[in-house]
Amino acid sequence: MARRGSKEISPGAVIAGGILLLIFLAVATLVVLQGPPPEAPASQEQENPVDPFEGLSPERPLSEK
Repeated sequence: MARRGSKEISPGAVIAGGILLLIFLAVATLVVLQGPPPEAPASQEQENPVDPFEGLSPERPLSEK
C-alpha cells in the first residue's frame, strides 16, 4: 500500500542513524559530567599579565624609515 513517490528507509540508514545518535549522546554525557572548567583566580591574572610582545624588540622604532 505504498504511495507513489514514497520510499522506505533502508535498514542500513537506520543503523547508521542509531550509531550517530549513540556517539552524540556519549559525547554530550562526557561534556556534562566534566563540568565547567575551573576558573583561574583573578588576583593571579592581575599580578602576572601576559605580554604578547615579550621577548620581541624591534631593531628600530616604527617612526624611522
